[in-house]
Amino acid sequence: MPSAQRGTLGKRGDRWSARWRDETGKPRRRTFATGREGKTEAQAFLERTLREVEARRNGDPVAVRRHDLPTLGELVDEYLGQHNAEANTIRTLQARLRYVTEGPKLDAEGGWSDLRIDRLTLAGIGAWRRRLPERSAYAIHKALRQVLHYAVRAKLLDENPATLVPNPEPKRREVLAFASLEELEAVGAELSPQFRPLPLFVALTGLRPEEWLALERGDIDRAAGLVHVRRVFTDGQVKL
Repeated sequence: MPSAQRGTLGKRGDRWSARWRDETGKPRRRTFATGREGKTEAQAFLERTLREVEARRNGDPVAVRRHDLPTLGELVDEYLGQHNAEANTIRTLQARLRYVTEGPKLDAEGGWSDLRIDRLTLAGIGAWRRRLPERSAYAIHKALRQVLHYAVRAKLLDENPATLVPNPEPKRREVLAFASLEELEAVGAELSPQFRPLPLFVALTGLRPEEWLALERGDIDRAAGLVHVRRVFTDGQVKL
């Protein structure tokens, strides 16, 4: 087995450069900025690269895959394919991640479907987020973070660049659908007799549709004045 290489650090003009040989023995070079900052960056890059080359030469599967990193579009497909969640959750993620692959306007402009995941930059993600729909930006950015967290867990990336971009949650706007109990009762009056109490019951308990649709008679404890939410109705099925 060939001995481990050390690589070299030097200058090309006033810029720092790192030189090394890849796992096939082919000479490689990368140039960095000037000054102390450029030297520090070049040194860190060289040390990291030499470790990766050595790992690939030894057949390490993670290192081999890192050498041929997926595009963000490929990573999204891989993540969704292994993500264990309800079908409606997957559909929501797919819709949000379209803004990642197709761009903030869903017009294939500014998206990263064909960009290798190690080419994502802090500045690029920040500019992308500013162009997202205002009310949806928080959830869309959160979906990108979710996918890149997976890349970190799979050891494809050392860190998640999307977490370095602020993602403030929008202030919730209170929506008052009804101003009085009389208005709720008026809605109930338009329903068949067995459903007339429903608007009042739903509004005063705050139950979501998927919760009250799945209620059974045994879920109502009249003596204690309690409603037990034990299951939900989603995707045409009742689930615990």
